[in-house]
Amino acid sequence: HPQKVALPTYPFQRQSYWLTKTANSNSKEVYLPSPERVSTTDFYQIQWQEYPTKLNSQFVIGKIWLVFASEYLGEQLKVKLNNQQQDCLVISDRHLDADNLAPIFNQHPNIGKIIYLTGLDLPQRQTINAITNYQQQHCTNILNLLQASTANSVAAPIWLATKGHQQIENELDTTSIASSCISGLASAIAVEHPESWGGIVDLDLTPNNNEVDLLIQVVTQANQEDRLAVREDRLYVPRLQTTADIDSPKSLELSSLGTYLIT
Repeated sequence: HPQKVALPTYPFQRQSYWLTKTANSNSKEVYLPSPERVSTTDFYQIQWQEYPTKLNSQFVIGKIWLVFASEYLGEQLKVKLNNQQQDCLVISDRHLDADNLAPIFNQHPNIGKIIYLTGLDLPQRQTINAITNYQQQHCTNILNLLQASTANSVAAPIWLATKGHQQIENELDTTSIASSCISGLASAIAVEHPESWGGIVDLDLTPNNNEVDLLIQVVTQANQEDRLAVREDRLYVPRLQTTADIDSPKSLELSSLGTYLIT
């Protein structure tokens, strides 16, 4: 009878879990955890918890912040950074490719941080076409930004931002669907390109007066938190917590005519 077993997560680099043929060609031996281990396995889930202390900010003098954002948000961020004696270059272009990114990196070799905030402008109408266009545009932008920074030997962490994507003191709605691509791409960058990874922050759907200050605090923090969320004046971080025991489901029935994808 098929049953659920605990397997390592991507990238499956510690131990192989392959089916081994036995003398009987119609049967296969599967290496499963011992029953004692299965009976004591804990279940976990991600819980967003309020960060208990203030983040410790560290500013580096002589480095430029490269910010991709709308003119309004970009100017707000620039003013705040200039007050901290930080240079800031704001790019409001919504379409990024190698041709317009290469000159930026060539003219400003001393870039210290890269922040991509253009994805905060969510589509006004949550239609399939609008969501698809949004995801294609911003995934392409971020990918081009990552490739261009690597090609030009820019050793600056890239920070991404979403808005209302995590369910923290708010109910998720259709606006979180579009930005899910940025969250997923962020996880891929963190694994595949840790040298370019800065972090991702989820901002509140309703901005407040301290949002820009909190954003700067998140990006400059030395606490090594790379996934954060802002809700009003509070910061949240994800933590892995054990959950209550899950009731044993009914027996699993699989059809020999079907195809199943296990994630």
